[in-house]
Amino acid sequence: MKPKIWITGHRGMLGSAMCRTLAGVDAELLLTTRNEVDLYNQSQVLSWMRINRPDYVFHIGVKVGGIGANKKMPADFIVDNLLIQTNVLQGAHLTSVKRLVFVASNCTYPSVSAQPIPETALLSGPPDENVRAYAVSKIAGIFNVGWLSFRRDPEGLACLARWREQCLQWCRDEPEAGRFGDQGYLDEWPEKYERVKVVDRPGFNEAPWNIKIDKISKDGEPVQIGTHPLVFFHFQGLRRIGPKLFNPNWHDYLLPVSRRLIQRVYRPYLAAIKEAESQAGLQARVQDFVRANRRNPKNSLSNLCRWPRNFYKVISGYYVVMKTPRHYY
Repeated sequence: MKPKIWITGHRGMLGSAMCRTLAGVDAELLLTTRNEVDLYNQSQVLSWMRINRPDYVFHIGVKVGGIGANKKMPADFIVDNLLIQTNVLQGAHLTSVKRLVFVASNCTYPSVSAQPIPETALLSGPPDENVRAYAVSKIAGIFNVGWLSFRRDPEGLACLARWREQCLQWCRDEPEAGRFGDQGYLDEWPEKYERVKVVDRPGFNEAPWNIKIDKISKDGEPVQIGTHPLVFFHFQGLRRIGPKLFNPNWHDYLLPVSRRLIQRVYRPYLAAIKEAESQAGLQARVQDFVRANRRNPKNSLSNLCRWPRNFYKVISGYYVVMKTPRHYY
């Protein structure tokens, strides 16, 4: 039986060149359009791969654009490409693909390099800022450290100990030599440890960088993400700047203001924080924290140069105001 080779993005410049290269190979080439399998759709990718069972995968398909598009929509390029490649890589893992070639990009090389660029220059410096979001999406890793649980058995403890030592040796918020913060080390776990379970369905580890606002259910409990219940949300960057005022840090991910996200996800979480503070008798400590911030010129809301910006963010919805539960009145 001929081996099956799946080439994603076969209509692009590199993908079409790969098709021509493999045209004389004694193998069955699997070429798909978006109508046949949408790489953005995790269930479609996995279903197609389970039915067609490719032996080898050349993953070349990406969301691409010029410098102008990359500068204007960095969040789209990093989120969409991470979504595409995660779906394909996870599908290859779950369907036991023999070999997968993951094509990166020349954009992943530093903006300042020797010419011609040597392969050893990869990750030796920051990518060009105009295409940095796209570049990071190709080298940032597969997993996010959102929820980790370890069994107290030899394999679980060995994994935890190894990860601890790796993070103590190097843990920076920048890609370097196959590492990225504390999460780049996770890429090897599914192959290195037999009992690793990967949580990859909607509703787990939703966050400002990957949440699809239109998928959040408008009403009803529990909150749904599409057809899946929201199990836990990653409130990355949430900062308290007043007794009842919080900065959700959405602007770092170019996430638009969403009343539905505030009402369905953030407000219940902040209400739970308020409840816990009340039960633990921490209201006085919260006030002390706010006063200390006000006295610090770097963090103070009363700093004159920050007032217009903060006021704009409050009225425009970029800051979330905690509503006091009724029994606190």
